[in-house]
Amino acid sequence: MYDNGMVDRWHPEKYPTKWIDRISAPAGVFFDANPEILNNEDIDQMCCGELNENQTKYGSLVGYKELDEALNDYFNNH
Repeated sequence: MYDNGMVDRWHPEKYPTKWIDRISAPAGVFFDANPEILNNEDIDQMCCGELNENQTKYGSLVGYKELDEALNDYFNNH
């Protein structure tokens, strides 16, 4: 949210329950199946990285497709 300008001094960080629920389930599946990815570098890459690079690096991992869709839904609807 910070990287795409959704959060700044006039627009504080918010986490609506609807989206927490929508994102947490696929995030849990993804990180449970791929615990080595649960680090700052990979999370930053998934959030800020280029689409094709992310697909190449994470696309074949269990749960990534569903997590990616949930995050895309969130950012496309805000």
